[in-house]
Amino acid sequence: MKAPLLGKAVCFTGKMETIDRGEQKIFLQSIGGKLILEITPELNLLVVGKYAVNNKIVKYAQDNAIEMIDEQAYLALLKTTKVNVVIKTKKTARNNRQLSNRELEVVKAVAAGKKRYKEIAAELGISINTVKFHLKNIYQITGISDIVSLSRAEFLLNRQKLPRNYPKTTR
Repeated sequence: MKAPLLGKAVCFTGKMETIDRGEQKIFLQSIGGKLILEITPELNLLVVGKYAVNNKIVKYAQDNAIEMIDEQAYLALLKTTKVNVVIKTKKTARNNRQLSNRELEVVKAVAAGKKRYKEIAAELGISINTVKFHLKNIYQITGISDIVSLSRAEFLLNRQKLPRNYPKTTR
């Protein structure tokens, strides 16, 4: 694994055009790095965005010979990092969220054998249009493209918590 950010403490300052800080925190942790939010002695790399020219973090980095790069250089650095992690930007980060409790209930109903919108709606006490809406979100979040594939994807239920009051199904 080639990881130029391995063990590095990275801080972002200024306005980032494409980088989502929350996603970068997860990314850095996955490769052995760390996102820090304030000036500390452990700071190794400062990513400078727009409007950050005169702030105190930049001055601290200059005074302490800390490496500073702009957003584009950071993105280039990410591309050289050989790990199985998708580089997410602000636009894609919106769609990369956990399933809601109701969406998990829909997944549970599908995994229990309900494959028709009408059956799922009846079991959950919601409308058919609401089932379609939730399935669209589930497909978008998980990358699964149809209800048959979703019925085989019980890993979603193991990866995320179901509401406490939702009954368990038996097979």
